Amino acid sequence: MARIDSNTNLMGCCILVLITLFTILTSGVVDGKIAHRQRHGTVKTLQLKNGDLIDCVDIYKQPAFSHPLLKNHTIQFKPASDPTDRFGLNTKIEPLENMFEAVQCPEGTIPIVRNHQHNFTAPQDSDHLDEELNTIFRDPPNHEYAEVTILHTNMFGAQATINVWNPHVELDNELSMARISVIGGRGKDRETIMAGWKVSPIDNDPRFFIGWSTSNAGCVDLDCAGFVVTNTQFSIIGGLLQPYSLYMGNQYDIYVKIYQEKETGKWWVRFQDQILGYWPRKLFNILVNAGANRVIWGGHIINHEKNGRHTSTDMGSGHTPSTGFGKAAFFRKIGYIDYENIMTFPENKVLETHVSKPQCYDVRIVEQWSSDFGTQFYYGGPDEWIVGLVGKSWSSSPVVLLAVFPYSTSPAENSPSRALAPENSPTWSTSGTELTSNAGCVDLDCAGFVVTNTQFSIIGGLLQPYSLYMGNQYDIYVKIYQEKETGKWWVRFQDQILGYWPRKLFNILVNAGANRVIWGGHIINHEKNGRHTSTDMGSGHTPSTGFGKAAFFRKIGYIDYENIMTFPENKVLETHVSKPQCYDVRIVEQWSSDFGTQFYYGGPGLSGRCRS
Repeated sequence: MARIDSNTNLMGCCILVLITLFTILTSGVVDGKIAHRQRHGTVKTLQLKNGDLIDCVDIYKQPAFSHPLLKNHTIQFKPASDPTDRFGLNTKIEPLENMFEAVQCPEGTIPIVRNHQHNFTAPQDSDHLDEELNTIFRDPPNHEYAEVTILHTNMFGAQATINVWNPHVELDNELSMARISVIGGRGKDRETIMAGWKVSPIDNDPRFFIGWSTSNAGCVDLDCAGFVVTNTQFSIIGGLLQPYSLYMGNQYDIYVKIYQEKETGKWWVRFQDQILGYWPRKLFNILVNAGANRVIWGGHIINHEKNGRHTSTDMGSGHTPSTGFGKAAFFRKIGYIDYENIMTFPENKVLETHVSKPQCYDVRIVEQWSSDFGTQFYYGGPDEWIVGLVGKSWSSSPVVLLAVFPYSTSPAENSPSRALAPENSPTWSTSGTELTSNAGCVDLDCAGFVVTNTQFSIIGGLLQPYSLYMGNQYDIYVKIYQEKETGKWWVRFQDQILGYWPRKLFNILVNAGANRVIWGGHIINHEKNGRHTSTDMGSGHTPSTGFGKAAFFRKIGYIDYENIMTFPENKVLETHVSKPQCYDVRIVEQWSSDFGTQFYYGGPGLSGRCRS
């Protein structure tokens, strides 16, 4: 894994056949218990430092050779040829020794990761496999994807450098994955080969996987007869991928290539600098003779909508493509192998993007091609929080000494701000009370604040309309200030004076004034069941997403000793974030007369990066 320092539903569903099979396999148990028994043909079992159990299986008794078409198969240990790179791009690949622990299996055996979900003392029975295949050829409604596709005839392989993350997956029967899919044919005759990484709640870590399917067979990894393992050094298929990328931290990726060897018709898989093995030509019809007619790169998740709500499962990094490098997951150097056995890097104009649920996940192709990264794109998203932004009831009560909230008369559509609203809208509450050592409260829940406004019930009142993701944006103007003559602390909302706190309630604030001012967002996290809350801050989107997506403050200011409203320069402001993996803040560098000093803030809470 290299460390980097600095049209439709048909297209999306063409690989559901294999992914649904994967969910069946990852949720399987034996007699109600997770199985830990050896695979058929095991000579010795070892345990890696990461805890994985490795079965050293006699190379001629590996799962592939229980297939009736492969009974007398002769193993080919290396491909006879390798596709030519049309553009001469040299992909820098980190040696596998830096990623995987070498396995010292006896000679004549191959290392296979023990699949902890199944009993492998014998091949799967035909009745069970038929049941699985009947399921995988349906068109499940709970699969979601954000992907890039190319349609072309006679493609004989594909490659990509795939950014590796460890996304949050909510339910035991859900998953999140990033993969290359090579597909030949359509409908019931479709044949698919895929490879990439996936995360399931079985162990909540990214693992490399392969898979294949035809009209009457197929599976993930080595869970059925088919794929012939030739690598005797490393247990890569089903193996843990470590380290993985961190939000605004080090980024890690893997190089994956799937291709057909013209001379023999075998479909080989390469991972980093290692050949893993192949699918024999006898398993396929269309892919062997006509090749693939489409290739898919991208992300995929399963959403079971527990309790009627969208899953909180992340795709990719859990961040949308607009957040860019170090935040959003990416694919780089995507390519396909043409009829002349040449690795071709497609131009953006021949690529199609397909997203099943744009309000949850997205994909964005990078416009500029480069020799370092080739054709590349970002994908993914934060799932349920985008869906839940609209119509959510909330209340906010930050404790402040002085606050000036943003004001403009409709940043998005020149729509007026509103202070009064009907039911089922956000609640605005003043909690500007200084919590002294012996008194204080929110709104009018104790004696202290003197209400003077006789027209509107603003304190504790509902606000409507409120901002929508990529829609109209609404704001309120709030000012808290001391009247020098009387020492009273007044509150103004829009064009209305609400009332004041008498000077007798305070000591420091009346005489010396405030020594700090805070603007921003605040949430309470009770960590139910030991995990971080999914409570949004602001809009639920990070500051990097910008206007119309992230929440903002504008025209922030403080009143100085001479009773003048002053708008501070960025250089005198400090930013403080209690948990940057969950929420963030970003001051806008450019000051303007329309917006003054401004910043964006917030985030989604529970995600692949924000768990506890």
